[in-house]
Amino acid sequence: MRRKPTLTIEIAGIAIIAILLISGLIFGIYLNYKSRRSPISLENDEAETRQFPNFSDFLLAYSEANQSEKDKVITAFLEEQELYGFPVTNKTHATFIYLGSSTTQTVLVAGDFTDWGTNPRALQRLNGSNLFYLTLEFESDARLDYKFIVDGQWILDPLNNKTVMGGFGPNSELAMPEYVQPEEIQYMPDIPHGKMEYHENIYSPQLSNSRTIAVYLPPGYDETKQYPTIYVHDGLEFISLANMTNVLDYLIWKGNITPVIAVFIPPVSGEERISEYNPNEKFAEFISTIVVSLIDSTYSTIQSPESRAIMGVSLGALISAYIGYTRSEIFGNIASMSGAYWYNGTIILQIQSGEKKNLNWYVDWGTYEKEIMEGSKQLVQVLENENYAYVTREWHEGHSWGNWRAHIDEVLINFFPA
Repeated sequence: MRRKPTLTIEIAGIAIIAILLISGLIFGIYLNYKSRRSPISLENDEAETRQFPNFSDFLLAYSEANQSEKDKVITAFLEEQELYGFPVTNKTHATFIYLGSSTTQTVLVAGDFTDWGTNPRALQRLNGSNLFYLTLEFESDARLDYKFIVDGQWILDPLNNKTVMGGFGPNSELAMPEYVQPEEIQYMPDIPHGKMEYHENIYSPQLSNSRTIAVYLPPGYDETKQYPTIYVHDGLEFISLANMTNVLDYLIWKGNITPVIAVFIPPVSGEERISEYNPNEKFAEFISTIVVSLIDSTYSTIQSPESRAIMGVSLGALISAYIGYTRSEIFGNIASMSGAYWYNGTIILQIQSGEKKNLNWYVDWGTYEKEIMEGSKQLVQVLENENYAYVTREWHEGHSWGNWRAHIDEVLINFFPA
């Protein structure tokens, strides 16, 4: 606690102290201001020290350089930009860069924003060089997957070290300046971790097939306590591509959600995924009887629909909606992430014309998955008309695991808040 100055301090001493205090206060305010400045202000500071603050500055420098100096300008630009990452981004635009050779003929970019191979966009060659570029406009918080197609060959962006795994392998990642990377998907060694158990050869008499089901038990799992459960379709991908066990560990550790048991259910095979997930009554019966009975008899679960959730992405969202609605006495929470209602929208009609159920919904979609977005909005309109409890989220992203893994926390916090 600061003491009052004694009366023996001379006036001059008081003045000096006052000046020092005021100076310190002003400096503290300045430091606080610096620490709270917006990204735009920081970008302006960076711009003052960069040789090429914007891609247009590089193009101008290249055009004004003598022929013998043009390669040096390109090298200087690439070396400087390497510190900030590729593609080159500002708040509203991204410029894709590819450095080819004299024999490179065509460079295309394909990704979430071109409907992949449906409408790839061509990069143009910078006159007199082997550098190709294309500038496109995006939302400031967009996050999208992409690849280059160089003379017919699909490749990752060689200049971009940011990748995201998808169902068909890795893709390069474009993250615009205001996109926030999801820290919860990272493995954190210093926090408590849940335990994984595997149930092999779980047989379905309805489908005449077997599969392995993985179960996540929260840190400190205690059989004397009871836990809510969430059933996850495309379960192995949610573990390997979406890092959902890391998300569970993180949210429980942070106190964002109550400890929950997660049941990861894969399709019996990639070939059978469509037939199982395209609303299939036999598959629904397998989940709601065989799998739920296995989990409830093996683990200490809260056996009420309010404490059970079912979730999936794309076709997995479709079957989640179907099972949840037709078995609302078992599942009280349904998460539809990028639901493929364009493929089969009968469940929307069922909800619209059928009995109102006691269900809590989470529905999201990306603005770069047009058919998915339209179908999901139709579902939400029906939920609104029928007075269901629901939460919706719209992301400037595409149909990818990079999208879904970043929003698992939204599902869990909505259904199982601490």
